[in-house]
Amino acid sequence: MSSIPAAAWIALAGVLFVVALASLYALGCRLEREVQEHTLRVKSQRLREDYSRWIEALRRGEGDSVERPPSVAAAQDRHAA
Repeated sequence: MSSIPAAAWIALAGVLFVVALASLYALGCRLEREVQEHTLRVKSQRLREDYSRWIEALRRGEGDSVERPPSVAAAQDRHAA
């Protein structure tokens, strides 16, 4: 039985290295997307809470004395544009 030539070992190591890099890249992309989704969930929850408080204050009759929370104002400004 003959041994595997050194060139074959080098080629195999190269292929395994590329596969490892591709796997790490895919894992990094997945992690980045998870972080972005989490950030979006946190921002949307904060916006919902601020908006609910603002609407409730308007319902209590505080009228124009109630200032829009910054997150609500920013969201409405973006929507209007």
